[in-house]
Amino acid sequence: MTDDATPRTSAPQDQYSRINPFPETTILGPALQQDLVQAIQDFYRVSDDPAANDAWLGYFTPNAKAIMAGAGAQGTDALRRFRATMWKDVKARSHRASSAYVGAVTEGRVQLMLEGVVARVAPDERETVLSWAARAVWERHDGAWKMAFYQVWLSEKTGLEWVPAEA
Repeated sequence: MTDDATPRTSAPQDQYSRINPFPETTILGPALQQDLVQAIQDFYRVSDDPAANDAWLGYFTPNAKAIMAGAGAQGTDALRRFRATMWKDVKARSHRASSAYVGAVTEGRVQLMLEGVVARVAPDERETVLSWAARAVWERHDGAWKMAFYQVWLSEKTGLEWVPAEA
């Protein structure tokens, strides 16, 4: 058990192992929530590894659609090219998911809104931190959670910048 009271089954103990953006109780139920949290942790771990292209693609259904910062792709081949362009001007990045909001839940399908921050390092070593929000539609395929749809919005304002000066 980790300090967020969610049991973990995977071995890695890194920043992604601590991602559990769900409140203590959700409409998902404990087993489904644990399974989905693990998929989310693993997805962001793989997302932040520039060499993990095939593993990243493995988190999407064959006809999945992804939209990030106004650009998008649909289907495995297009997503592979899309991922390559996402790393074009990025040397390193690190996601942190902070909150999840559960939308519609049906057998084998969960719609979520996620939010967090991402730190990105450019090839010139300049670091930027961006807030992000994402809509993800996760579906069960061959016993694993995969995204059928994933859309990300980015903002240059981080959470602290939204606090009024007099607060």
